[in-house]
Amino acid sequence: MFDYSKDLPYQPGHDNIESQTISLNATHYGNISEANVHVFSAFLETYSTYTFLKKYSERPFIITRSSTFGSNKFGFHWTGDNKATWEYLKGSIADNFNNNMFGFQMVGPDICGFGGNTNE
Repeated sequence: MFDYSKDLPYQPGHDNIESQTISLNATHYGNISEANVHVFSAFLETYSTYTFLKKYSERPFIITRSSTFGSNKFGFHWTGDNKATWEYLKGSIADNFNNNMFGFQMVGPDICGFGGNTNE
């Protein structure tokens, strides 16, 4: 059996990926491994929120930080926390364009930064 905790070809930050998430060897209903469905949790959260809010609004407005391919049908993407520096502002431009290429029509960062102090 393939052991995801030891046999991953790439481990972000050279740490064991399971120190940041549940075991990738965990098994879901239907004998489906966590490694095969983990990426879909972001999609399912956005979809579930959209389905609930659709009962009360014709056009729900959902912003999510966690997304994957297909999530753009149900919500918009926020690039996450950044710092109040010119480097982060420059990097946010690339983030926005990349997400546009991934299909997100509306995507955006915190323009003035979330961490640190900003100036004029």
